[in-house]
Amino acid sequence: MPDEGDDRWDVFGADLAAPFLNNLNRQVSALDLQSELSLSRSQFELLRKDGYFSPTLSAAGHKPLWDIAQARSFINGLLRGAETVLIPRQQWVDLAKASQRSKIRPGQIVELIAEGRLTRIGKLESKNDYASILVHFEELESLLDRPDAPGMTIDAFARSVGLKPPQAGRLIKKGHTPATFARNPKTLAQQHYMQEKDVVAFKEHFVTLRELAILLGQSWQSLNATLRKSQVTAFSPDGLDYGLLYEWAALEENDIVRQPHRIKGSSHS
Repeated sequence: MPDEGDDRWDVFGADLAAPFLNNLNRQVSALDLQSELSLSRSQFELLRKDGYFSPTLSAAGHKPLWDIAQARSFINGLLRGAETVLIPRQQWVDLAKASQRSKIRPGQIVELIAEGRLTRIGKLESKNDYASILVHFEELESLLDRPDAPGMTIDAFARSVGLKPPQAGRLIKKGHTPATFARNPKTLAQQHYMQEKDVVAFKEHFVTLRELAILLGQSWQSLNATLRKSQVTAFSPDGLDYGLLYEWAALEENDIVRQPHRIKGSSHS
């Protein structure tokens, strides 16, 4: 030990000092943390404003450091119970896109996950970082305090009946089925919605292959074969793609269904 007045040294046993020294070895800079977690700088800064990813070592005159093991544990907690998603499609979106589309901060979405209020969490296959966290956008939107929409969006309607959104949109734009033009309460833009009266009108005239298969208790493959054998073709009076969509009149004319099915089909949802 140095004499009094000199810089003093404290000596610790190796076993006692090991946890502290190991912890120091896991400390990384902000840039290294973002790289390790596939976390963009903008997302990192937004999350920090909401109280996430605070540095574990921070002092005046010294660069702040983060415990990488602690950060990874946090990410693993958000991914607990997540379902594996091979390719994110339709409603599966990462936190950055979900934040942008819903116009809320990513920290608010993280809070919903941590509280267990968002239940449909996905994870990109073979990934285990921030960018791999996916949320189901429709579930997220349903949890947010939004003004009531004037009806179903065309995307939501299309998926509900078994069409692709562009096919349903084309059907409406060409005037083959009605829709309601109204203001989006979130973006304030005018767009088409399917109100109940529009859905009823659609189902009174049309049925998709998926819904008809459910109605008749058949697989869509066997039903498709029956339709081809009977030479019943999908609706396309102008040669455009409207999906596997059929008119009730054509189905009745070819004895695929009879009148009671049509009535049931028009109210089937």
